[in-house]
Amino acid sequence: MAETGIDITPAAHDAARRTYTVAVSPERVQAAETATTARYARQLKVPGFRKGKAPPTVVRRRFGDAIRQSVIEELLRASWEAAREQDGLKPIADPQVRNVKFEDGAPLTFELLVDVKPEVALERLGGFRLARVVPAVTDEMVEAQLSSLREQRAPWGPAPDRAKPGDLVEATIANLDGALAGDAEPVRFVLGQGRALPELEARLMELDPGGAWEGALRFPDDHPDEAKRGQSRRVRVTLGEVKRQALPDLSDEFAREVGEFESV
Repeated sequence: MAETGIDITPAAHDAARRTYTVAVSPERVQAAETATTARYARQLKVPGFRKGKAPPTVVRRRFGDAIRQSVIEELLRASWEAAREQDGLKPIADPQVRNVKFEDGAPLTFELLVDVKPEVALERLGGFRLARVVPAVTDEMVEAQLSSLREQRAPWGPAPDRAKPGDLVEATIANLDGALAGDAEPVRFVLGQGRALPELEARLMELDPGGAWEGALRFPDDHPDEAKRGQSRRVRVTLGEVKRQALPDLSDEFAREVGEFESV
């Protein structure tokens, strides 16, 4: 049912926003002002008058700004509810209000901008033909996956000989260059994964656990740290533990461990 004295006109809309121009008649504004003034008169005490007995003119003179703001807020709420009912809006947030104009004896006018749930029209819900593409699985792909699964489940244990690519090494490196010299720093990485300088890895693979090497290491020209590119550092490298993975056998038992399989 339309709200008396409130004219709501759609101004613009798209899939997700509605804009309305709203005009509240002077009569509706006056009725709201009268009711609000009476409410203030009942609730507030005006010097020189008993509570609730101050004339409306005195109340408006003393509380005019507050009354005006209350009237605007009340009519905004009423207009918003009327717009929702008029167009069956499904807003996703409170509306934005702009261009409010309120002068004595004139209509209260403003714009409402409302964000709504967009309506999506599905032109077709069936009748589609889909082609299922099954990628080819090669022997090389299977072998690579099996190798990866074995490595994931392989425990690390002490290596029986010198380190080689794929081994996990623990070592310390001490910088011996003048002002840069300092305490030995521990490092831990897997050989052959590109996490250390190739020359450093080569020196570690020449040492027995507990052995040390002292000399200059040169950083490559494409090192990630620009300040170190092409630079050399004199260091002492001491090898600690060397660990190697013991790959599990590719057996039916292994297949049952990695998934719901009975055999390889």
